[in-house]
Amino acid sequence: MTTAEHKAIDQAHDEAKLQRQATAALEAISVLNKRADSLITKGDEEIQKFRADLQGDVSATSAMQWADGVMSATAARDVAKHIKKQIKSIPNETNIWLLRDSVNDRVIGSAKYPEFSTSPTRNLMSQFMASAFAEWASLLNQTVEHLEANGLKRPKSTTDEA
Repeated sequence: MTTAEHKAIDQAHDEAKLQRQATAALEAISVLNKRADSLITKGDEEIQKFRADLQGDVSATSAMQWADGVMSATAARDVAKHIKKQIKSIPNETNIWLLRDSVNDRVIGSAKYPEFSTSPTRNLMSQFMASAFAEWASLLNQTVEHLEANGLKRPKSTTDEA
């Protein structure tokens, strides 16, 4: 076998590997989108249930006393909508690292600088939002670890290096 034939075989193997990696990244993004869709649906259902409780047989006072469920679901829904918007803005399937970094930064920021409003409800909602972002940070960190374990590397364009 000639050197040119070896190079052609190596190139074919490299191209097949890149194709498998791109497919894995696209599958990961699909899973993230499905998770976001599920949280959006659940949040919408919780909001509708809460509205019905406020207007229905359940007293408004009772509904408000147990509003933490709808607050948590609303935070999860809103963060999922944010994640879906970010996924759509990813210019390349391998730039999932940018999304992970952004969410990790948000989690760190909410831990370093928690809200101290005079409104207890605002503070509680801020905690639910931080928790929802932390859930996504965990999922995105696992996703990136899985992709890297399968050979996909962080693209140079997504690093802070010049």
